[in-house]
Amino acid sequence: MGNLHSLRRISLHDNLLAGSIPQSLWLLPNLRGVYLFNNRLSGSIPPSITQSPSLQNLDLSNNQLNGTIPNIVSNSSKIYRFNLSYNAFSGEIPKSIGELKNLDSFNVSYNSLSKSIGELKNLDSFNVLYNSLSGSVDSSLL
Repeated sequence: MGNLHSLRRISLHDNLLAGSIPQSLWLLPNLRGVYLFNNRLSGSIPPSITQSPSLQNLDLSNNQLNGTIPNIVSNSSKIYRFNLSYNAFSGEIPKSIGELKNLDSFNVSYNSLSKSIGELKNLDSFNVLYNSLSGSVDSSLL
């Protein structure tokens, strides 16, 4: 990904791509949209995702990704669409997701998430179907 510094959008969806997501992808300074859905990608989301200051749309749905959902808040406060549905993520939804002020759509349905949901604000679309979430429902969600 070295010489693609002006790249704003990467659309490699609906293919048969396999393997892990390269860490260097998240280091592209102008990257706004990542569309890697409907592939066979595996492994976890690299920690370098926090280094993507311009990221607005993230769709990694329908792959074979696993691990925990990364804490993406540090530099990624511009994200407004976040879709990790139909993967094998486990653990909890990071509380820091609620700090994403521009987040409009959040979909983590069909994973193996098992912890409670933190406080989420300003959402137009919220989907956590078919997980194993537990605990009480925060009044901010109702």
